[in-house]
Amino acid sequence: GVKMSHTERRLPKLKEYILAYRKTPEFRYRPVRIQKTGDVLQKYLKYYGKCIVNPDAAPEQWEIVSVKDYLRERRLPTDAESVAQWKVENADRCVYRTNNKSFESLNPPTPIAKIISATGLEYIYWEGKQMLFLSDYIFESMGDLWTDISTINLNKEGGVAFPNGKKPEALIHRLLDAATGPGDLVMDSFAGSGTTGAVAHKMGRRWIMVELGEHCHTHIIPRMKKVIDGDDQGGISKAVDWKGGGGFRYYRLGPSLIVKDEWDNPVINPDFNAAMLAEAMCKLEGFTFEPNAEIYWQQGRSSETDFIYVTTQMMTKEMLTKLSDEVGPNRSLLICCGAFRCDVSQFENLTVKKIPKAVLKKCEWGHDDYSLEIRNLPVRIEERLTADDADERRLGKRVRKFGKGKDLGPMLFDFAEDTSS
Repeated sequence: GVKMSHTERRLPKLKEYILAYRKTPEFRYRPVRIQKTGDVLQKYLKYYGKCIVNPDAAPEQWEIVSVKDYLRERRLPTDAESVAQWKVENADRCVYRTNNKSFESLNPPTPIAKIISATGLEYIYWEGKQMLFLSDYIFESMGDLWTDISTINLNKEGGVAFPNGKKPEALIHRLLDAATGPGDLVMDSFAGSGTTGAVAHKMGRRWIMVELGEHCHTHIIPRMKKVIDGDDQGGISKAVDWKGGGGFRYYRLGPSLIVKDEWDNPVINPDFNAAMLAEAMCKLEGFTFEPNAEIYWQQGRSSETDFIYVTTQMMTKEMLTKLSDEVGPNRSLLICCGAFRCDVSQFENLTVKKIPKAVLKKCEWGHDDYSLEIRNLPVRIEERLTADDADERRLGKRVRKFGKGKDLGPMLFDFAEDTSS
């Protein structure tokens, strides 16, 4: 709410700003219609006192009665608040008559009829006047000033307490409604209490949340479990008719694979042991981490004949020759090493990469515009191979083929939990 304790020193802050960015000029907001409130809404509800009993019939067969008579016949509440709520919920069948000079000369065979103008527009004739529908007047297009979203009494939303930071689900709902569609991916890098993920899930959007604090365990996971189980009926749940469903995966972020040494050069993090390094490189290169206890150079695979070997050693010609002989002509091996000293193009079944360079190529260090190159997302393997192969061919390199339908391998995150309904 608005803080009023310092009004003698400064004016109360009555507004907040939401900054919107778009990646391309072609982006367009989805049309959002907002229901009118207060006296403006009551004005319209006052005039629209009649309703269509049988709205599914043709207009010529419509039966019109007063809203109160309609509710009385069905033994529904007729107090002012109940009538107003019913009109809003059934705005497409609440009607009103207004003058239209072009209708005065018309004489259709029924008191109510559909009229099509010379320009192709449809109107409803009603005993010499034009029929208007409440649904066309109680909503307005979204503007840049939103005064209808409450920011108080949010403690109970989501079943988690988060003082001085929790955003209303209604606010996130409006933002996602304007900028995304069902199935779109929504990301919140500062998840806090998990409001973004909860709202996105209820709206049928995919989502990613990132949180460095303990809120992940104390707030986000409990909240998302309630959403999935259908136990969270607060926030926007009733507005979107949320009943539960779906699931999520939870990962812990591992340490950085590449760090800077005392001379500011990128080096492998000394906190990584051999197994951690091999697993990380498998992930980055699209291999499944699957060490072979008997063959030391088979630390991961992308197919039955394509393997990866990770080592911090400097690979010499002699070492590569030995590996090439062991791999043989019917298999291929990607070697990620600390360094190498020979012409590696002479080995048809080997591809050799220096680890820091290979990793930095995917991380894109030093950018100031956040244009990060994100790899190995859960997309179809055929799509990823097509893009990768094109890059390799442009560089004049031998294209490595990976097995179709294979798991892309473990993440750089320790897998912690998989929750689904």
